[in-house]
Amino acid sequence: MSKQELAAVSMHAAFAKIRSGLADIERGVERIAEGVRAVIEAHGAAAREVLQGEFPSIKSSFWRAVIAVAEGKLHPRVVATGCDGLRYLERLPLEDQARAVSEGVPVSVPGTQDHRLVPAYLLTPHEIARAISPSGSLRTLAEQAAFERAEREAAEKRRQEWLASLREEKASQPDEESQVIQWRVEGNRVRVLACPVVLTKEDLRKLLRSIA
Repeated sequence: MSKQELAAVSMHAAFAKIRSGLADIERGVERIAEGVRAVIEAHGAAAREVLQGEFPSIKSSFWRAVIAVAEGKLHPRVVATGCDGLRYLERLPLEDQARAVSEGVPVSVPGTQDHRLVPAYLLTPHEIARAISPSGSLRTLAEQAAFERAEREAAEKRRQEWLASLREEKASQPDEESQVIQWRVEGNRVRVLACPVVLTKEDLRKLLRSIA
C-alpha cells in the first residue's frame, strides 16, 4: 500500500473507534436513565435534588436531561451528542429527535431562499427554536423565515421603546450638597468620593494643597 492508502485506512479505523465510542456514550446514558427511574419512583419531583446531592460534581442540567430520558421525553442520543436547546427538542417525537441528531434538521439561511440540513448538536439554541414550533413539529422554511422576521421586529420594537424612555426621562438636578466635591487623601493618592466630578481651578488648588 502507498502512504496515502495507509493513511486512509488508519483514518477509517480512527473514525470507526469514534463511532463506537459515541454509541457507548448513548448506551451509557440509557443505563444511567434506568437507575434514575428508580430514584424518580422513590422521590418523585425531588429526584433531581436527590441526584445532585449524591453526585455533586455533575451539573444539575445533566440530571434534568437524563430525567427527561428516563421519563420517555428525550432520546438518549440527544443527550449523548451534547445538543443545546433540549427543551425545544423535547417537543418532537422520539423518532424525530433521533433523526434530528443523525440526519439533521432543515434550517433556513436568513436573508436567502436556501436551507441547510444540520445535525441538531451543531445548532445553537436560537436555531433550534427557529426550526421547531411550540406545537412540537418541524417548521417549514417559510415558517422559519416568518419566525426570524417576527424576532427582528420584536427586537426593533424593544429598541424603539428604550429610546423613547430615554427621551422622556428628565435629568435630575443635583442639590447643593451633592454638588460639593468630596475627596479623601490616602498617602500619595486622592480618592474621589462623589461622582460625577467637575473640578474648578480652586478645587484643584485645594486638592494639590491636601496632597502636599
